[in-house]
Amino acid sequence: MVSTRILVGSVLYWLAWLEAVNSQSIAAFYTDQATQIGAQDANTGNIIYSFCNSVGTPVFPVDDPNVLSTKRNPRNGTALTMAGWFDTHKITVCTEIYRDGGLVDELMYQASIFYQSDNGDIVNGYYECDPSSGKLIRKGEYAISEIAALASVHKFTGLRVELLGNTLGYRLFYHDEKKVVRTLSYTPDTNWVDAGVVSPDPVVGMGLGSHHRGKGNVTVTFPQGSDNLMVAQNWNDGLYHLESLPQPLNGTFTNDTQASEIDTDTSTPEFTLSSWDAESVSIATSVDSARARHIFYIGTDKKLYELREEGVEWNLAANESEKAWPTADTSSAPLAVSYQQSQGETWIYYLVNGSIIEAHRDGSGYWDDAKTLPTQSANATDGGVSAGDDDSKSNDEKADASVTHGLTAGAKAGIGVGAGVGALLVAGLIWFLFRRRGKSAPIDGNPLKKGADVEPERGLEDNKFRVSEMAAESQPLSPGYAPPPQYKPQTMDNHIQPVELASPTMIYEMPGNGGSAGVKM
Repeated sequence: MVSTRILVGSVLYWLAWLEAVNSQSIAAFYTDQATQIGAQDANTGNIIYSFCNSVGTPVFPVDDPNVLSTKRNPRNGTALTMAGWFDTHKITVCTEIYRDGGLVDELMYQASIFYQSDNGDIVNGYYECDPSSGKLIRKGEYAISEIAALASVHKFTGLRVELLGNTLGYRLFYHDEKKVVRTLSYTPDTNWVDAGVVSPDPVVGMGLGSHHRGKGNVTVTFPQGSDNLMVAQNWNDGLYHLESLPQPLNGTFTNDTQASEIDTDTSTPEFTLSSWDAESVSIATSVDSARARHIFYIGTDKKLYELREEGVEWNLAANESEKAWPTADTSSAPLAVSYQQSQGETWIYYLVNGSIIEAHRDGSGYWDDAKTLPTQSANATDGGVSAGDDDSKSNDEKADASVTHGLTAGAKAGIGVGAGVGALLVAGLIWFLFRRRGKSAPIDGNPLKKGADVEPERGLEDNKFRVSEMAAESQPLSPGYAPPPQYKPQTMDNHIQPVELASPTMIYEMPGNGGSAGVKM
């Protein structure tokens, strides 16, 4: 009897593990040319992506996928988040390159992709788009959790990034080993540093959503307890102000509050989170032209749900038709959202019948019928470019030669969720557990590996790529701007607002527009 209980408990643990490691393996960011999509193929562990020269609808090949070139292997089930920017007909940013003692301006095609490696590091890869082939060419890769000397990263951490501009830089949200949501910050002046907690209260699941508007007004969303969502907003005042829904908090709390002091109203709420599983849910967020925030998730019933901010209250939005919001392939399935704030448009991506679909809401609030992403591009030509990299080719040649470029049609169902291998894994686990009698590894997070286990980073000279990932914020750099000399950074003068998943292209808080980055939405 005891052995049976151990076996059943172990199988349930591994089933929960399968859900946990696959909660956020799809990502997207909006550009003026097309939304860019990335996902992990759970069958191979490769990160695959849409053609970066897509126009209008993103083209996401699966039979012969675009495989992201990486030096550090992504862990299977890694969370994935991306940022980048287009300007009209190409991804572009004005950069300053040190050449022959002087500075020259060049146009760069750029994307910045974050994932967790198989040794637990948080990795940032910097890529440029080849416009003829639509492939991303690796220009730099960094274990940013090591650069920031983080105390710990959870082994199943969620990841969400916001690219705030060439002065404010990046904010990357992740979980430490205690399941506390924290921030990694990057600016040209600081490089990557630990920026502290978003909420001191440990979470149940690893779902993370984020978006921003204006200069530093960032919202982060994640499960709170088993029945609620925590919404943490930075009003550009250095604090994350906390609110909970559908059950509100009993008081005013910030990230400076002690976890033991955060109290939730336990009275019956006006609505509940339908088909909600806090341990496995994937969360994505957006903001519309009226600055109202939206939260999306897929429930345990495989249906898409939306929470909508209406004034100072949150409400559960009405369900759309099956044509507009088709049923996902799996419960609590991964999803990604991109949006264009000034026009009020939203795009949602998730797996249906083994393929990524796009659900689209136009500026009037009407949802079009969802469509499957095309898999062949009329814009892509070979051009001699493959999975691609040219950062220290002599050092990376062997690693890149091992990248798998082929993927069968049957692997479509493996993108991001690994649903196609779940039954086989469970059967194998049952056999294994009969032999091992339930000797499974704990699910709590592990500290990062240090010392000899960590691949040395490249020199500061190579960190010029780090600042080139910063697109311009609402004000461009002044002509006399000079970054710290030890970083030799590139600077930008681009008025396009970069986004990741859910972030506006048009900003309403520039001087003269009457906006204020410190005013709550």
